[in-house]
Amino acid sequence: MFSGSPRANSWGYVTGNVLTTQPAAAMGTSFTADNATWTSLVTGANVAYDCYEMVININSAAVSIAATNIFFFIGVDPSGGTSYTNLFGSFGLPAPGATAWGTLASGFWYTIPIFVKAGSQVAIKAQSDTNARTGRCCIWLRGRPSRPDLIRWGTTGVSFTTAAITPGTTSEGAWASIGSVSSSQDGFYVTGGVDISDTTMGGVAYSYDIGISSDSGTTVESVCEGSIFNSNSTEGASQIAYGAWVDAKGGTDGIYGRMQCSGTVDSGPNLNVLVVY
Repeated sequence: MFSGSPRANSWGYVTGNVLTTQPAAAMGTSFTADNATWTSLVTGANVAYDCYEMVININSAAVSIAATNIFFFIGVDPSGGTSYTNLFGSFGLPAPGATAWGTLASGFWYTIPIFVKAGSQVAIKAQSDTNARTGRCCIWLRGRPSRPDLIRWGTTGVSFTTAAITPGTTSEGAWASIGSVSSSQDGFYVTGGVDISDTTMGGVAYSYDIGISSDSGTTVESVCEGSIFNSNSTEGASQIAYGAWVDAKGGTDGIYGRMQCSGTVDSGPNLNVLVVY
């Protein structure tokens, strides 16, 4: 007879801004990418417990025959007011040409183990490289873990790096240096995002890998494999971003990325990596 293993962690609480919303093309809270305005997503009254994981969806930002290059930030105010601490550093996370809900994977998805204190107000701010684009944001926060001893989360220590990548087609592209792990602390989680500024996307698929190297790229260990980014011929895009738990040594390890494309590469893809501390 097999002995039972200890129960895995489960979340006992979830909150967010679309929990009771009927699915529709206009899903989530509308925002304008003006690099100035914080738009509230979840009020402090609706964060009843400490939360340790954040799921984010950005959608409805695509504009045909136009570059829709959007970077967004999530801010938290533990006092439930409007003085936000940006969790994602100075670069933000990309969501270029995010499609409407229900089309082409419903835009861009990220899952990040980040702490949000009970009673905090959560908001979004975004910027775009062409005019003040608009989009929509859905967010879910998870808390009340059944096994707190099994979870790890970041607090305010989040760093963001970005670099141009040359995707391969018939084979993987070469590893390219993206940045270095902060010298002051070790990173424990990575996730990525593709950024493309192209007015004539080709309707192709990309996969990308994130790697870590302790010897300046001579040997790269792939730690996050096969995240998917898709574009369409009307400048829409979507992404399912896979994250990975890592042991990234501060002041020693470098972050690397590589990509592969199913066909003709769109103009200027960048790979962005978020390191959580």
